[in-house]
Amino acid sequence: MPGEQRVTATAYPQPCTSEPATAPWSIAPLTVTFAAGANTLPLEFKRNTPVTIAPVFDTDPQPLLVEPGSYVRTGRNGEDIAGPNYALDGWEVRQFVTGGERVLFSTRGKGLPYPLF
Repeated sequence: MPGEQRVTATAYPQPCTSEPATAPWSIAPLTVTFAAGANTLPLEFKRNTPVTIAPVFDTDPQPLLVEPGSYVRTGRNGEDIAGPNYALDGWEVRQFVTGGERVLFSTRGKGLPYPLF
């Protein structure tokens, strides 16, 4: 029918032997104007499934386990600044990589040529 029309749509998975109470997919209602002849109307379906979340928390949590390759030293005696994948450790800048770490550069032994007071 030509003219302005209100369009709603729902979709169900196959097989459609029994219709669920709530359609799994639907579109937001549209108001469109149809012309005489052939018309194309793209529909953007969104999931229409209600989600219920019921979290269950363990009352007796298990201790964390350190697995081989998961321990990375980030500094000595708290003299480090750590960031995402990097650490400044006294003389060294280290990068954390899978399974360990690597030294990017070090200033060890490259200080002032005289002692500090």
